[in-house]
Amino acid sequence: MNDEELRKVLQNSLAGRRAPAEVRERILAALRPRGRLWFAAAAAALVLLSAAAVLSVKSTRTERLNPTIDRAIEQHMQSPVFGHAAASATAREVAQTVSDVSGREIQMPGMRDGGFTQIQAHRCEATGWAHVIYANSWLKVSCFILDAERLDLSGGKPLVVPGIQAYSFTQDRFSVVAVRECSVAKIWVADLRPEHLSSIAVDAEQKRHQLQTTVLSVTDRGMTRQVGAMLQCTPWIEDAQVDATRQEATVRFDRRRVTVEEIYALLATNGFGASPRDWEHR
Repeated sequence: MNDEELRKVLQNSLAGRRAPAEVRERILAALRPRGRLWFAAAAAALVLLSAAAVLSVKSTRTERLNPTIDRAIEQHMQSPVFGHAAASATAREVAQTVSDVSGREIQMPGMRDGGFTQIQAHRCEATGWAHVIYANSWLKVSCFILDAERLDLSGGKPLVVPGIQAYSFTQDRFSVVAVRECSVAKIWVADLRPEHLSSIAVDAEQKRHQLQTTVLSVTDRGMTRQVGAMLQCTPWIEDAQVDATRQEATVRFDRRRVTVEEIYALLATNGFGASPRDWEHR
């Protein structure tokens, strides 16, 4: 309220009579400093908030993760696979590529139960890492396999998972989960919330140790390929390879979620004759 507005208020309150000059000045003198103090405090608060916001943005922009994680995100973004692409490599070819790069026999499990297709695996020329790509209808997930000694875990948040050494990172819109096992490390990258990617990475690591392989003898040689096609579409079955000449199907499945007996029963229910063969877990 300025002096002129205050003058009108005083005049109205006095029913049109003019207040004595000394009274008016005393009132104005008492009100002016308080208004100025409030304005100064508000201005100071606004300046502090603006400075805090600038510092926060500056900190967010300048804070970067370690080079190992940065490189994984960069290579994930450069991958040409988007959307629901057709698989360009079989599960065995993916496993062979990963094993060739890492120097160890490592089975990378699929994520069909989560709606993902295991697209391909290749060697990153700049780093020598193996890069496995998964995709569904709306996003892709990368898994990089590298020497554990080259993995920089600084800045990561440890995940509390029994038997698994894993760390979570976030940068911009990307989440990263790094898993270390003996001499091999895996870096998972996706445009997902950290808890969602952590769930995928941990489940894949646990599943990798629960995969079982069995061989089915197909009764009718002419139905061998149909048996293989059905198995490929069955949830919890990671891979199914058929050999029509030998009338058999080799099946890898997640024994946490399906049993051999259930697979046999599924085939019998759909009119496919198959008998089990004893084969050790591998």
